[in-house]
Amino acid sequence: KQSFYARGFNPKTGHNEDAATGVAAGALAACFDMENVSIEQGASLGKPSVILVTLIDEATVLVGGKVSVIQASVDIRKLLASL
Repeated sequence: KQSFYARGFNPKTGHNEDAATGVAAGALAACFDMENVSIEQGASLGKPSVILVTLIDEATVLVGGKVSVIQASVDIRKLLASL
C-alpha cells in the first residue's frame, strides 16, 4: 500500500481548499496504476481526512474514507432545560 499527503485547491467553488477530494484521489491512483492507495488531506485546514482507493480493474475504482466534519460538545442538562 502506498501513502500520500495531498492538498486540493479549487477557489472557483467558493472553497479555497478541499479537506477531502475523492475524485482527485481516484484519478491519482488510476494514473499511476496503484492498486491500494491511502491519501491524507485536510490537516492544514484542521479537518484531517484519509481517502482509501482500490483499483479493481480498468473500469472499477473504489474510493472511500473518513473525515472529521465537526467537533462539538453539548451540555444535555441545559439542552433539556431549554425545551
